[in-house]
Amino acid sequence: MPRKAAVIGAGRVGRSMLTSLVKSGYYPGAVISATTDSAKSLADALGCEIYGEDYSLIPEDTDLIVISVPDDKLETAIKNLDGHWKFATETLVVHTSGLYESDLMNPLSEKGAKIVSVHPAASFPDGKPLSFEGMRFGIEGKDSDEGVKLVNELGGIPFRIVSGKKSLYHAACTLASGYVNVLLDVSKDMMSDAGIEKPDDIVVTLAESAVKGWNDAGISALTGSIVRGDVDSVKKHLQALKRNGTDHDIYRILAVKTVEKCVKAGIIDSEISRKIVRILDEQVSDGDF
Repeated sequence: MPRKAAVIGAGRVGRSMLTSLVKSGYYPGAVISATTDSAKSLADALGCEIYGEDYSLIPEDTDLIVISVPDDKLETAIKNLDGHWKFATETLVVHTSGLYESDLMNPLSEKGAKIVSVHPAASFPDGKPLSFEGMRFGIEGKDSDEGVKLVNELGGIPFRIVSGKKSLYHAACTLASGYVNVLLDVSKDMMSDAGIEKPDDIVVTLAESAVKGWNDAGISALTGSIVRGDVDSVKKHLQALKRNGTDHDIYRILAVKTVEKCVKAGIIDSEISRKIVRILDEQVSDGDF
């Protein structure tokens, strides 16, 4: 008989997770969600007969339980599952949070469960469930070998996260994913303010070339005013953004970090870096522009 999987949470990640598990040969045992309607939507899509809000609905012979709820709901979900525990020793329980450690599930481990954090390192926009084929997953926990096996079954690529480092890891994911979206939107707004028509196309082209360059050569692929040591360009940028509040701050913070990275990589020398840093210093007076 196929192994039976249940998912707690029918949002974007939970929907993708159960869909991929079914494609990998698991039987959809139950869908538990905050509302019956959301649970039914996922259950109907996968032919799952058991769904609802009650954790006691999860069949006793379930082999794998995936907890895929918002981070601020995770502890409550674990407590609810603990309160309805009826499962066999070594039932695998996975949570998909990128922020929280697997030790949050220690009460389940004490009842014989295998526990591991399995975080898909990807952005999950609204729409169809994402395929996990080739997707990277961060694995953390004492039963991490089980997480590696699961990710391999789903066609993903596992990597291990050191326990105690999840918050730092999650912050890094936020920068590489969500904050990149914000940065692109800020760039688009600046172009619109500059009178550029269809700025989205330009921003996408620039961003795609930057990502490709970084993937090929890292920081050494960096281009722009700071790399060229063009002090006057940086001055003019700051002058143009002086009345733009947070946009000015975003530019300045990223420019300071760019100088730091360029010096470390030997892209610019110390003299140029000092000139640029002085311009970026918040104490520079209006007269210096």
